[in-house]
Amino acid sequence: MTVVIMGNSHIGAVDRSYDRLGPDFEPRIRMFTAWNGLREADAPLSIVRNNRVEFLSKEHPKHAATAERICGKPYIDVGGPGDTWGLAVGSHTTNYGGGKWIDVEPSAICLPGLQPMSAAALRASIEYRQRYIRDFLSRLKSTGLRLFVISSPYPRSDAPGLTKKWFRPETAIHVDRESRAVLRDWLSKQGIDLIEPPPECRTSEGFLKPEFRLLTHPNGLPDYGHGNGAYGALMLQRIIAYLKTGDQNADIGPLDSGLEPS
Repeated sequence: MTVVIMGNSHIGAVDRSYDRLGPDFEPRIRMFTAWNGLREADAPLSIVRNNRVEFLSKEHPKHAATAERICGKPYIDVGGPGDTWGLAVGSHTTNYGGGKWIDVEPSAICLPGLQPMSAAALRASIEYRQRYIRDFLSRLKSTGLRLFVISSPYPRSDAPGLTKKWFRPETAIHVDRESRAVLRDWLSKQGIDLIEPPPECRTSEGFLKPEFRLLTHPNGLPDYGHGNGAYGALMLQRIIAYLKTGDQNADIGPLDSGLEPS
């Protein structure tokens, strides 16, 4: 089995954990961060031509460049370099960012005095945000590639929108759960497996536990969205379990005694 994993920046913690397993660990996985998860909904990612998925380099130049680096060509097809592809896409919750929820809340949890958004309207908004990712995954599957999707971490309670009290924690969790459910349902209908975040990393409210937060981004700035090495190690365990057994929850024992949280 040859495995390639690419996607948004949330695979960084997984990649660093995998690197510590050493060159002889099987299966061999090549991981590449290809794009910013916040921009996954900005423009179409790809087209299908001659049974291959080509990135639209004008809209997403980094995607095409990454594919060129991985494949030696700016597209993905069944010709390699991997027979199994993992995509870290789609579950980055952009729907609860910014000022969108200052005066509006989902109707299921809406407080008096605020504008309720119906469940149907919320779902439509989520589906709109996920439309380009759905198209991308559908195109990949149409070529005959074996693929699975890797979820982003749970939302963080220290995200600026929450610490600045632009909206309530209940809103963030509700929208995140709905976004994940919409994606999960769609993937299931397509026959695409989803690797979920480790449940032991989640608080009772649904946020990422503080001990699994990345506090400083590799660029040196404060980080409010990613998981740390401890999170990456647990997520890697689920990915390897899935690749080896088809069950992300399977007990496959420790990957390596040296794989410690960082």
